Amino acid sequence: MQLVPVAVAIFLKSKSDGTHDTWVQQRTYGSLQGQWEFPGGKIETNESPWQALVREIKEETNVDVTGVGKALGIYPHDYGDKRVLLHVFCVPWEEALLQAEGRVVPLSPGVSGKEWNIPLLPANFTLVEHLCRALYSEGND
Repeated sequence: MQLVPVAVAIFLKSKSDGTHDTWVQQRTYGSLQGQWEFPGGKIETNESPWQALVREIKEETNVDVTGVGKALGIYPHDYGDKRVLLHVFCVPWEEALLQAEGRVVPLSPGVSGKEWNIPLLPANFTLVEHLCRALYSEGND
C-alpha cells in the first residue's frame, strides 16, 4: 500500500490565560466526508511540505499563509484503505480563518480533541496529543 505524503497546518492563536486556540475544518468529499481535521493536503511531486501546505490552505480556505510555520514532526497513520505520512507544522494564526468554513477550538493542558464534540479524524487525535505536549510540557506551561 502506498504511503501518501500530506502537509498539515495547526494554526495557533495564543490567549491571555496561557492557552491557545486552533482551527479545524470539516471534510466535504471522499470516504472521510463529514469528519473534521486540521487543514492541509497531499504533497505533489517536486513540492516541499511547506509549499504544499501554503498551496493547500489557499485552495481549501482562500486564506494566504503569511507567517512562517515551525515543523512539529512527521507522523504516519494507517486508515486501512490508505496510509498517510503527515508533515505537521505549527502555523501562526491568520485572522482570515474566521471567514473560512471551519471551527475555532481550544487547546489547553490535557486536551485530547474529544472535548470538541466533533468527529475528528483519528490521525488528528495524535496530532493534538503531540501539540499539547509540545506547548504545555517540559517547562513550557
